[in-house]
Amino acid sequence: MRPARYIIDKLEKKDDGPAADYVNLLVEQMADRTKLYRALIIFGGLNLLIWLGILVFPSDVSVAFAKVNDLDPKMGFIVIAFIFGIGLFFSYGAIKLIFPDVEDVRLERTPMASFGYGEQAQKRWMVWLFAVIGGVLNLLWMIIVDIGLSAS
Repeated sequence: MRPARYIIDKLEKKDDGPAADYVNLLVEQMADRTKLYRALIIFGGLNLLIWLGILVFPSDVSVAFAKVNDLDPKMGFIVIAFIFGIGLFFSYGAIKLIFPDVEDVRLERTPMASFGYGEQAQKRWMVWLFAVIGGVLNLLWMIIVDIGLSAS
C-alpha cells in the first residue's frame, strides 16, 4: 500500500488514537532541552526549506500543489496540514524555550492547589493557542507570498 493511500485510509476511518499518541509523545520529548533544540532545528530547517522553495520557485510550487490537489483533494489537505504542523510545532518549541515548565503538572495537597493547577492549565492553553496562531500565520504567509510571487 502506498503511503499516501495509507494516510487517506486513516483519515477516512477517523481514528485519531495513533495521531494523538504521536503528538503526546512529541510533546513529552520536547520536555528535554536537548531534544527541544533538536526539534527546533528540524522543524525550523523544514520550514526554511519550504520557504526557500516558495521564494525561489513560486510558480512551480503553485503548479505542484494544484496538480496534487487535482489528483486527490484529500492529498492537498494533507500537504496543507503538514505545512501547518511544521509551523505549529516550531512555534510550540520556541514558546517552550520561554516557558519550560508549562507541561509540568504537579498536584499539591494545599488549600490553594486547585488555584495553582488552574493557572498552570491556563498557561498551557495559552501556549497551545499561540502555537496554533504561529502555525496558521506561517501557512497564511506562505500562501500569500506564493500567490503574490507567482502572479508577477
